[in-house]
Amino acid sequence: MEKHAQACYFCGTVLCQIANILINKTKKESLFSHGFGNWHMNAAILFTLCHMVFLINVPGLNVGLNMYPLKGPWYCAGIPFAIYIFFYAEFRKLCCRHYPKSWYDREFTW
Repeated sequence: MEKHAQACYFCGTVLCQIANILINKTKKESLFSHGFGNWHMNAAILFTLCHMVFLINVPGLNVGLNMYPLKGPWYCAGIPFAIYIFFYAEFRKLCCRHYPKSWYDREFTW
């Protein structure tokens, strides 16, 4: 059970990092208006997902990493956290666009 949990935690971490890379593409522009035109990044995200599944499911390698293969729905355990990160960042960008040069804009943009 512990090794399943470690694999699930690893999967959730990867999904949250994918959400981070998507929201950090732009400083203030929404991801919906910016789009997914960077095909190198899209290929890197796909490669990361395939690499995650590979590390979790290859016999011998997953035992060395203290993980066991996951069942289908367990791969989705990190999705609620990734959605939260994504919508928080979109709300932050919306506030920064609507209130430029405000305290919020100065504090929450890099």
